[in-house]
Amino acid sequence: MTIFINPRPYRRQTRSWCQWCCKRAAMKDLFKLRDGPLDFYFCDSEHALDWLEYRHSSVEANKLLRMLPAERAKALGGRTIEEVLCGAGGAV
Repeated sequence: MTIFINPRPYRRQTRSWCQWCCKRAAMKDLFKLRDGPLDFYFCDSEHALDWLEYRHSSVEANKLLRMLPAERAKALGGRTIEEVLCGAGGAV
């Protein structure tokens, strides 16, 4: 009987999605932003800056930006995140 727990093999995650536009890509191709202990991935620095600007602008915007890609696509109803958050007359 051993007192040590054998480590389980795991597959390293190699794909992620942009937190702003929800495009999926390889993690090595995405821009990584570290905020405390968490890593957030973006298509480019512009999306990272937009996300940083709008994530605390309102409760509705924060809720929208925290959604998973499938949930967000349903909530946006065919519109882009830019149209909802940045555009004039947006819903949020």
